[in-house]
Amino acid sequence: MSDIAGNAGNAGNAGNAGSGDEVVPGKRNPFWTGLVVVVIVVVALFLVKRISDNIIPDVPGVTLTDVHSIDDLRTRFNQDQGAPRLVLLVSPT
Repeated sequence: MSDIAGNAGNAGNAGNAGSGDEVVPGKRNPFWTGLVVVVIVVVALFLVKRISDNIIPDVPGVTLTDVHSIDDLRTRFNQDQGAPRLVLLVSPT
């Protein structure tokens, strides 16, 4: 008889067992977590853009040139004699 009374006490909770409406402490809603991450990334990109505009000024006459051959590199390198030069070698792999 105690089994019947014990199960009767849990009968009211049986309907709520899988409803998904319960608030579980420590469980985060993925929508709000994703929204917070997007907002943080957007704010960070905005701040980086503002800071870089102030730190790295536009220098007139400075360009990045794509060189297709060694002779082209040699000619452009020799044209800039007396000026600081930066040569970047980038591999596609």
